[in-house]
Amino acid sequence: MSQLGGSVSPYVIGFLLQYYNFPETLLIIGITSMVLVIIGAALLFYRKIT
Repeated sequence: MSQLGGSVSPYVIGFLLQYYNFPETLLIIGITSMVLVIIGAALLFYRKIT
């Protein structure tokens, strides 16, 4: 999964750079990554409870 993210990420960054400048692109990638990690952690926590 880590390798998949490593290969997809440059394409996503390149796509976003067409529409946004560099700091905005990094901010979007960072926020998206944090949200996905939080969702994953919440799902794991929820699975432990049930």
